[in-house]
Amino acid sequence: MEEQKRIFLADILFRIDPIFGRFIQVGNPDNEIHFDSLQDRSGYYSTVIDKAKFQIDPATDGETPSEIQKINIPEAVIYGEYEEGSDYAQNFNMEHARECNIRLVDRETLAELEEYPLTFKHRHLPTIDIGGFEYEIDVSFDVLRQKEDPLSVIEFCDMEKEEQGYSFVFDRESQPINYFEEGVEDRIKIHLPEMVELDPEGMSLKYGVPVEKLPEKDKDIECSHEMIHHRIHEGNLPVIRIVDRDYYVDLRMGQLRATDQFWKTIDLNRTEEARDSSLLFAYNYHRHELVDINENITAYPKNTVLVALPHESKLDPVGAGRKDWGDELALLDQYPIQQRMEARIFPLEKIKPIAEMIEENLKKQQVKQDRKKGRRM
Repeated sequence: MEEQKRIFLADILFRIDPIFGRFIQVGNPDNEIHFDSLQDRSGYYSTVIDKAKFQIDPATDGETPSEIQKINIPEAVIYGEYEEGSDYAQNFNMEHARECNIRLVDRETLAELEEYPLTFKHRHLPTIDIGGFEYEIDVSFDVLRQKEDPLSVIEFCDMEKEEQGYSFVFDRESQPINYFEEGVEDRIKIHLPEMVELDPEGMSLKYGVPVEKLPEKDKDIECSHEMIHHRIHEGNLPVIRIVDRDYYVDLRMGQLRATDQFWKTIDLNRTEEARDSSLLFAYNYHRHELVDINENITAYPKNTVLVALPHESKLDPVGAGRKDWGDELALLDQYPIQQRMEARIFPLEKIKPIAEMIEENLKKQQVKQDRKKGRRM
């Protein structure tokens, strides 16, 4: 099955979802425009859209500010012969785009979208300085992650638990935890408060507990009983967002399954496990699919990022307990049910192994070219 078609409504890019009857803003899937909220005018859907808020404003009428613009969407665009890069899109844009205040993805626009910058709504993680390096505090993954080298992480489980918080010896040279004593050059003792203090909002989202009801210590926090009920007794699968698409976590099938296109899946067996057991893969955020990084790579693939998922036990502790232990409750003491999660997204340029692979392959390529030139001479 094909990918959802895209359309510009008053210059704002949306995906068309005819199955669930809605437009989904690219980069912000929480912003939806449902077909049944539009005015049906005999072959056209009509409404006004607030460009400042990226939302429709059906109450606006008469004189409107410049941010409020009327749009008309032919039914044929949604349910008919529209295909990205088609003659239909080309002809529509020439004849009707201005009057309708919408634009289809024609061949020229398709080429433009290949250069479309990655913008997506996500929660910005708090940061902390450790030994002169900036680390993100990622309580969902239970790690500190170096911002400029996202594969360099410090796991909370490797730290020493203290009465009030955590501690570890940090080596400025190697950067991960050093298990030898501090006091040696480049090694310093780091003390951190409890995770509920480091990132209360993140812990609230992780455990399904309001911020004001969080305990003072991490060990006293429990997963929301409501989340446990929804997962075990109602069978609701956890959902994880990758860039701007939501996926169900289905460990029984070993895959992630798009919530809006069930046939679009990500095979978890094709991921690689990082040092902290998170699952890594390259991902094309336009086509919403995995990308294989060839060992002979000489350039970064377009529209591609590195995605990190939590380990299966964190993705779905109930599903992992059933699969690995035959007991759906086996892992709940260690890992809470996170009903809605965000995958971590990293530019490939920040991934040292890939950058080094490209640099090495370019050197080999240059050597071969130089040898060929030498033989010609």
